Amino acid sequence: MYKFLEEITINTWPAKYSALMNGWLVRYADGYTKRANSVSPIYLDPGCDVDGCIAAAERFYRDAGQPVIFKMTPYVMPSDLDERLAGRGYVQVDLSSVRTLDLAVETPPAADPGLHMVFRDQLDAGWLEQMSLMNEIPDHRQSVLAYTLASTPLQQGFFQIQQGSETVAAGLGVIQQGWLGLYDIVTHPGFRQRGFGLQLIQRMLAWGRERGAHSSFLQVIQANEAACRLYDKLGYREVYSYWYRVLK
Repeated sequence: MYKFLEEITINTWPAKYSALMNGWLVRYADGYTKRANSVSPIYLDPGCDVDGCIAAAERFYRDAGQPVIFKMTPYVMPSDLDERLAGRGYVQVDLSSVRTLDLAVETPPAADPGLHMVFRDQLDAGWLEQMSLMNEIPDHRQSVLAYTLASTPLQQGFFQIQQGSETVAAGLGVIQQGWLGLYDIVTHPGFRQRGFGLQLIQRMLAWGRERGAHSSFLQVIQANEAACRLYDKLGYREVYSYWYRVLK
Protein backbone atom coordinates (compact mmCIF):
# COMPACT_ATOMS: atom_id res chain seq x y z
CA MET A 1 0.00 0.00 0.00
CA TYR A 2 2.81 2.43 0.89
CA LYS A 3 4.61 2.25 -2.44
CA PHE A 4 1.32 2.37 -4.31
CA LEU A 5 0.26 5.54 -2.48
CA GLU A 6 3.67 7.12 -3.01
CA GLU A 7 3.40 6.44 -6.74
CA ILE A 8 -0.15 7.85 -6.83
CA THR A 9 0.88 11.03 -5.01
CA ILE A 10 3.78 11.52 -7.41
CA ASN A 11 1.59 10.98 -10.47
CA THR A 12 -1.23 13.25 -9.35
CA TRP A 13 1.15 16.15 -8.60
CA PRO A 14 3.54 16.20 -11.59
CA ALA A 15 6.83 18.04 -11.88
CA LYS A 16 8.28 19.88 -14.87
CA TYR A 17 11.17 17.43 -14.96
CA SER A 18 11.58 13.93 -13.52
CA ALA A 19 14.45 11.47 -13.82
CA LEU A 20 15.49 8.19 -12.29
CA MET A 21 18.88 8.23 -10.60
CA ASN A 22 19.94 4.72 -9.54
CA GLY A 23 16.29 3.98 -8.73
CA TRP A 24 15.64 7.25 -6.86
CA LEU A 25 13.14 9.59 -8.48
CA VAL A 26 14.52 13.13 -8.82
CA ARG A 27 11.93 15.84 -9.51
CA TYR A 28 12.17 19.52 -10.40
CA ALA A 29 9.56 22.26 -10.84
CA ASP A 30 11.36 25.61 -10.53
CA GLY A 31 11.20 25.37 -6.74
CA TYR A 32 7.40 25.36 -6.40
CA THR A 33 6.47 22.94 -3.57
CA LYS A 34 8.83 20.52 -1.91
CA ARG A 35 6.92 17.52 -3.25
CA ALA A 36 7.77 18.50 -6.83
CA ASN A 37 11.36 19.56 -6.08
CA SER A 38 12.80 16.67 -4.12
CA VAL A 39 14.24 13.18 -4.29
CA SER A 40 11.78 10.34 -3.65
CA PRO A 41 13.96 7.39 -2.57
CA ILE A 42 11.27 4.72 -2.93
CA TYR A 43 13.55 2.28 -4.75
CA LEU A 44 17.30 1.86 -5.01
CA ASP A 45 19.39 -0.13 -7.46
CA PRO A 46 21.13 -3.04 -5.69
CA GLY A 47 24.78 -2.53 -4.89
CA CYS A 48 24.91 1.17 -5.73
CA ASP A 49 27.10 3.61 -3.78
CA VAL A 50 24.60 5.42 -1.54
CA ASP A 51 26.92 8.32 -0.71
CA GLY A 52 27.67 8.68 -4.41
CA CYS A 53 23.92 8.78 -5.15
CA ILE A 54 23.41 11.48 -2.53
CA ALA A 55 26.28 13.50 -4.00
CA ALA A 56 24.81 13.16 -7.51
CA ALA A 57 21.43 14.43 -6.28
CA GLU A 58 23.14 17.34 -4.57
CA ARG A 59 24.93 18.30 -7.80
CA PHE A 60 21.65 18.12 -9.74
CA TYR A 61 19.80 20.56 -7.48
CA ARG A 62 22.78 22.87 -7.05
CA ASP A 63 23.15 23.08 -10.84
CA ALA A 64 19.43 23.92 -11.01
CA GLY A 65 19.87 26.65 -8.38
CA GLN A 66 17.51 24.90 -5.95
CA PRO A 67 17.81 23.62 -2.37
CA VAL A 68 18.65 19.93 -2.00
CA ILE A 69 15.59 18.17 -0.57
CA PHE A 70 14.79 14.52 0.10
CA LYS A 71 11.25 13.31 0.80
CA MET A 72 11.52 10.79 3.63
CA THR A 73 9.15 8.06 4.80
CA PRO A 74 9.59 5.12 7.18
CA TYR A 75 10.11 2.94 4.09
CA VAL A 76 12.88 4.73 2.16
CA MET A 77 15.68 2.83 0.43
CA PRO A 78 18.17 2.33 1.96
CA SER A 79 16.58 2.09 5.40
CA ASP A 80 19.35 4.14 7.06
CA LEU A 81 19.08 7.04 4.60
CA ASP A 82 17.58 9.42 7.18
CA GLU A 83 20.56 8.93 9.48
CA ARG A 84 22.99 9.33 6.57
CA LEU A 85 21.38 12.62 5.54
CA ALA A 86 21.34 13.93 9.10
CA GLY A 87 25.06 13.19 9.29
CA ARG A 88 25.63 15.29 6.16
CA GLY A 89 23.88 18.31 7.68
CA TYR A 90 20.33 17.82 6.44
CA VAL A 91 17.61 19.08 8.79
CA GLN A 92 14.12 17.66 9.18
CA VAL A 93 11.17 19.90 8.25
CA ASP A 94 7.42 19.63 7.59
CA LEU A 95 6.45 16.43 9.38
CA SER A 96 3.34 15.40 7.46
CA SER A 97 0.63 12.76 7.34
CA VAL A 98 -0.70 10.68 4.43
CA ARG A 99 -4.37 9.95 5.10
CA THR A 100 -6.98 7.91 3.28
CA LEU A 101 -10.77 7.63 3.25
CA ASP A 102 -13.04 4.85 1.99
CA LEU A 103 -15.65 6.45 -0.27
CA ALA A 104 -18.06 3.51 0.03
CA VAL A 105 -19.89 5.29 2.86
CA GLU A 106 -21.56 8.29 1.30
CA THR A 107 -22.14 11.48 3.27
CA PRO A 108 -24.37 13.89 1.32
CA PRO A 109 -22.94 17.43 1.11
CA ALA A 110 -24.57 19.89 3.49
CA ALA A 111 -27.09 22.14 1.78
CA ASP A 112 -26.58 25.87 2.21
CA PRO A 113 -28.71 28.11 -0.04
CA GLY A 114 -26.34 31.01 0.57
CA LEU A 115 -23.44 29.23 -1.11
CA HIS A 116 -22.69 28.69 -4.79
CA MET A 117 -20.36 25.99 -6.07
CA VAL A 118 -18.26 26.83 -9.12
CA PHE A 119 -16.79 23.74 -10.82
CA ARG A 120 -14.38 23.45 -13.74
CA ASP A 121 -12.87 20.33 -15.25
CA GLN A 122 -9.92 22.32 -16.60
CA LEU A 123 -7.68 24.94 -15.07
CA ASP A 124 -8.73 28.51 -15.74
CA ALA A 125 -7.51 31.93 -14.65
CA GLY A 126 -10.38 32.50 -12.20
CA TRP A 127 -9.66 29.45 -10.07
CA LEU A 128 -5.90 29.98 -10.21
CA GLU A 129 -6.24 33.63 -9.17
CA GLN A 130 -8.56 32.96 -6.23
CA MET A 131 -6.73 29.89 -4.93
CA SER A 132 -3.38 31.68 -5.21
CA LEU A 133 -4.75 34.71 -3.39
CA MET A 134 -5.99 32.62 -0.46
CA ASN A 135 -2.81 30.50 -0.35
CA GLU A 136 -0.59 33.58 -0.76
CA ILE A 137 1.14 32.21 -3.84
CA PRO A 138 3.18 35.00 -5.49
CA ASP A 139 2.73 35.84 -9.16
CA HIS A 140 6.03 34.32 -10.28
CA ARG A 141 5.00 30.96 -8.78
CA GLN A 142 1.56 30.93 -10.37
CA SER A 143 2.95 30.33 -13.85
CA VAL A 144 4.82 27.27 -12.55
CA LEU A 145 1.65 26.00 -10.90
CA ALA A 146 -0.36 26.55 -14.09
CA TYR A 147 2.21 24.62 -16.13
CA THR A 148 2.24 21.81 -13.58
CA LEU A 149 -1.52 21.42 -13.45
CA ALA A 150 -1.93 21.63 -17.23
CA SER A 151 0.73 18.98 -17.90
CA THR A 152 -1.19 15.95 -16.64
CA PRO A 153 -3.67 13.79 -18.59
CA LEU A 154 -5.38 12.74 -15.34
CA GLN A 155 -8.94 13.78 -14.57
CA GLN A 156 -9.04 16.98 -12.55
CA GLY A 157 -11.74 18.97 -10.81
CA PHE A 158 -11.29 22.61 -9.79
CA PHE A 159 -13.71 23.75 -7.08
CA GLN A 160 -14.65 27.12 -5.63
CA ILE A 161 -17.33 27.91 -3.06
CA GLN A 162 -18.71 31.42 -3.31
CA GLN A 163 -20.81 33.42 -0.89
CA GLY A 164 -22.27 36.18 -2.97
CA SER A 165 -19.40 37.41 -5.12
CA GLU A 166 -16.72 36.34 -2.62
CA THR A 167 -14.77 33.11 -3.01
CA VAL A 168 -14.63 31.59 0.46
CA ALA A 169 -12.95 28.23 -0.25
CA ALA A 170 -11.23 26.39 -3.09
CA GLY A 171 -9.60 23.06 -3.83
CA LEU A 172 -8.33 20.68 -6.48
CA GLY A 173 -9.27 17.03 -6.95
CA VAL A 174 -7.27 14.60 -9.12
CA ILE A 175 -8.36 11.03 -9.91
CA GLN A 176 -6.10 8.12 -10.80
CA GLN A 177 -6.88 4.40 -10.63
CA GLY A 178 -9.99 4.97 -8.55
CA TRP A 179 -8.23 7.21 -6.02
CA LEU A 180 -9.24 10.84 -5.52
CA GLY A 181 -6.40 13.05 -4.32
CA LEU A 182 -7.16 16.38 -2.65
CA TYR A 183 -4.79 19.30 -3.14
CA ASP A 184 -4.63 23.03 -2.41
CA ILE A 185 -7.57 22.93 0.00
CA VAL A 186 -7.89 26.46 1.35
CA THR A 187 -10.46 28.66 3.06
CA HIS A 188 -10.36 32.45 2.90
CA PRO A 189 -8.82 33.79 6.15
CA GLY A 190 -11.88 36.00 6.73
CA PHE A 191 -14.30 33.06 6.48
CA ARG A 192 -12.68 30.34 8.57
CA GLN A 193 -14.39 28.38 11.34
CA ARG A 194 -17.72 28.51 9.48
CA GLY A 195 -17.73 25.03 7.96
CA PHE A 196 -16.89 26.12 4.41
CA GLY A 197 -13.90 23.77 4.20
CA LEU A 198 -16.08 20.84 5.26
CA GLN A 199 -18.72 21.66 2.65
CA LEU A 200 -16.06 22.09 -0.03
CA ILE A 201 -14.51 18.68 0.59
CA GLN A 202 -17.89 16.93 0.86
CA ARG A 203 -18.74 18.22 -2.60
CA MET A 204 -15.34 17.17 -3.93
CA LEU A 205 -15.84 13.67 -2.53
CA ALA A 206 -19.30 13.47 -4.14
CA TRP A 207 -17.72 14.44 -7.46
CA GLY A 208 -15.10 11.72 -7.06
CA ARG A 209 -17.72 9.07 -6.32
CA GLU A 210 -19.72 10.10 -9.38
CA ARG A 211 -16.62 9.45 -11.47
CA GLY A 212 -15.88 6.05 -10.02
CA ALA A 213 -13.42 6.85 -7.24
CA HIS A 214 -13.57 4.27 -4.43
CA SER A 215 -11.04 5.93 -2.10
CA SER A 216 -9.53 9.32 -1.37
CA PHE A 217 -6.14 10.41 -0.08
CA LEU A 218 -4.53 13.63 1.03
CA GLN A 219 -1.34 14.91 2.60
CA VAL A 220 -1.33 17.38 5.48
CA ILE A 221 1.39 18.99 7.59
CA GLN A 222 0.82 17.75 11.13
CA ALA A 223 1.41 21.19 12.62
CA ASN A 224 -1.70 22.42 10.77
CA GLU A 225 -4.03 21.52 13.62
CA ALA A 226 -7.16 23.07 12.08
CA ALA A 227 -6.75 21.05 8.87
CA CYS A 228 -6.05 17.85 10.82
CA ARG A 229 -9.24 18.34 12.86
CA LEU A 230 -11.23 18.86 9.65
CA TYR A 231 -9.86 15.69 8.06
CA ASP A 232 -10.51 13.74 11.27
CA LYS A 233 -14.12 14.91 11.17
CA LEU A 234 -14.45 13.73 7.58
CA GLY A 235 -13.13 10.30 8.54
CA TYR A 236 -9.63 10.40 7.03
CA ARG A 237 -7.15 8.14 8.84
CA GLU A 238 -3.37 8.21 8.76
CA VAL A 239 -1.62 5.45 6.83
CA TYR A 240 1.94 6.68 7.33
CA SER A 241 3.89 9.87 7.95
CA TYR A 242 6.63 11.55 5.98
CA TRP A 243 8.97 14.49 6.31
CA TYR A 244 11.61 16.31 4.32
CA ARG A 245 15.35 16.51 4.82
CA VAL A 246 16.77 19.81 3.58
CA LEU A 247 20.48 20.49 3.22
CA LYS A 248 21.41 23.68 5.07
